[in-house]
Amino acid sequence: MALEDIIELIIKKTGLPREEIMQKIEEKYEELSGLVTKEGAAYIVARGFGVELPSAVRGLQMKNILPGMRNLNVVGRVFRISPINEFVRFDGQPGKVVNLYIGDNTYYVKVPLWNDQTSIVSEGLIKVGDVVQLVNGMARESIFGDVEIVLGRYGSIRTLEGDFDIPSAQELEKRFFGNSVKRVRIAEAAPGKCEIKGIIVQVFKGKYIFDICAVCGSTL
Repeated sequence: MALEDIIELIIKKTGLPREEIMQKIEEKYEELSGLVTKEGAAYIVARGFGVELPSAVRGLQMKNILPGMRNLNVVGRVFRISPINEFVRFDGQPGKVVNLYIGDNTYYVKVPLWNDQTSIVSEGLIKVGDVVQLVNGMARESIFGDVEIVLGRYGSIRTLEGDFDIPSAQELEKRFFGNSVKRVRIAEAAPGKCEIKGIIVQVFKGKYIFDICAVCGSTL
């Protein structure tokens, strides 16, 4: 639920003036030192008044997500979607993967969707600009050192309606990628984010070990 919807529901159930409710939400937000969003603080205030809210959202901010966290419920806006990449797995079976980039006011995470999960992108069910909720996600560190959230067997993603205090997709793209990625020559590559276009001249086989299966999300 959006912040304004939560406030209206608290007013309706308690009869308290808007100013008093807003003050309590601000106090709770400050008390938790920004660990939750304004919507998350409003949910806590509502529960304090005994007001039941549907589909409660855990307002964990992106900057506070760490590798190893489980059962994550996170809200953010989709600001970038990679092309769907088709490949052949080691067992000879075809596979698919697409990466969603989801951000809020504080940071962003990458969300890889595998195989059947990619249909929500190919069918247009989730688009750039949508506000989404990740349910029962698992955070891990990618091979590039970034934090990503995997939606395993019990994880899901859904779009949310309403107004949220989250920058637009264009603002998030500019903030997190606008000035950080540029195309360089291989000889000019340096630590940091860059884009390189080249020809693969040799492939080395390697064995990569993950704590979590990249396909099903189960613990190995």
